[in-house]
Amino acid sequence: MDKYISKVKGIATPPPSYNSSCCGWPRRSVLMAGEIAGVTAKQLDMWLSTVTPVRFVHIIKRTEKSYGHIHFGSHTLASEFYNAMNQTTFKFGCRKVCFSAAKKFSGELIIYQNDSVEELPKAKSVPHALYREKGWFVIIIHAPGIKKDLVKVAVSGENNKIITVTGVVPPPPCQKKFIINTLPTGAFEFDVELPGKVDTTAIGQVSVQDGVVTIKVKEAPKQQYIKLSVVDDEDSEKKRVACNVEP
Repeated sequence: MDKYISKVKGIATPPPSYNSSCCGWPRRSVLMAGEIAGVTAKQLDMWLSTVTPVRFVHIIKRTEKSYGHIHFGSHTLASEFYNAMNQTTFKFGCRKVCFSAAKKFSGELIIYQNDSVEELPKAKSVPHALYREKGWFVIIIHAPGIKKDLVKVAVSGENNKIITVTGVVPPPPCQKKFIINTLPTGAFEFDVELPGKVDTTAIGQVSVQDGVVTIKVKEAPKQQYIKLSVVDDEDSEKKRVACNVEP
């Protein structure tokens, strides 16, 4: 059970009654920092609710500061958020924001539940399609509300033919008690097997528009042609020949 540690006496006491159930409990918070000086807590609160499916209570931050704390209703929720977000830099407009462990009043870093990332709600299905276009493999995903920063693409498999796509679909902006809710929200991951190899030396592209994610990866050429000079020892004539070389 969480305990509130008095900063003055260092003893376990209930949190002050004038705070909500999340305030005064360091284990229920996560530190946010970055290029956010001049940004209000309310602005960050509205932005963060579109980025993460994990429910939080509020953000405590002074406008002039470049850091603040996100408060959650429990240590489990704080752990879910921390495990999902702490290794990624996000963009708030043109500003960069990152998340890290909060500290106890003693100065020690909070230790979060390591297995809570597995408890993140998984999107049951993320509709997607694949097609070819002028030497590119194109994957389109229908994921309303998703941000480009939350989509990650990895190439694996034999001959680089497997594309793994991961991301997070945010919850609906309205925080209501739904009677019916079949909306796919939360973290997702799926593999796409391509009919050809991926050129890993080329730069891929990810774009988001109107809730549609478009991922483009370059298809590797099936054959490459190079010119070789061949010398005929009998008449010393040079002839140019084309040779097929497997990539």
